[in-house]
Amino acid sequence: MIINKVLPSKLDKIDKLVRKGLERKGIEVFGVIPYDDFLSNPSVTELLDDLEGELLSGEGGLHNIVARFVIGDMLPHEALDYFTGHTLLIIPGNREELILTALSGYILGKTKAPPISAIIFTCGIRPHKKIMDLLKRTNIPLILVQEDSFTIASEINHMIFKLRAEDESKIKKIEALIEKYVDVDHLAKLI
Repeated sequence: MIINKVLPSKLDKIDKLVRKGLERKGIEVFGVIPYDDFLSNPSVTELLDDLEGELLSGEGGLHNIVARFVIGDMLPHEALDYFTGHTLLIIPGNREELILTALSGYILGKTKAPPISAIIFTCGIRPHKKIMDLLKRTNIPLILVQEDSFTIASEINHMIFKLRAEDESKIKKIEALIEKYVDVDHLAKLI
C-alpha cells in the first residue's frame, strides 16, 4: 500500500490505522510505503516516446528525470528563478535568449550540472545552428515536436507514467522503500 506524502509521525499513525482496519477484514499488511514524488516523475525517454518527438541530440541524458516543466513565455530575467534541477523547458527554437538564460550558470561554470533535464522545441522550430552547437556540448536531450507549447504542456500534464525496465534509478528507489517499509522476510515465509 502506498500512502501520500506525510510526516514520519503521521506515517506511524497511518501505518497503525491501515493495519488495524485491514486486519479486521482478515487482510494481513506487510508494510505501508510512503508516497515519493520521484517515482511519479517521468524520464525524458518517456516524454520522447509518448510525444513522438524527434531527438536532435543529448542521448546521454535520456534517463534524466523531469520534476516540473516551464513554458518559455516570459522574459529571460524573470525565468531565472524557474530553472531549478529537473526542469523541462518547453519552447520554440527561436527563443534563443531563454535557451541561453536556462544554461547560463552551467555554461559559465557556476553549476556542475545543467539546471534543466531536457528542452522540447515546439512548432517544429529548431534553434539557430550556433545555438544548437552550444547545446550539443551540454548533453541535454533536445526534442523537436510539431505541436505548439501549450498543446505539449497539456499532453504532458495528462500523461500517465509507468515504471519501465530501463528506469534504474526508480527501480533502486523502489527497492530501498520496500526494504525499509515492507516485512519482506515474513512475506517470503508465506510464499
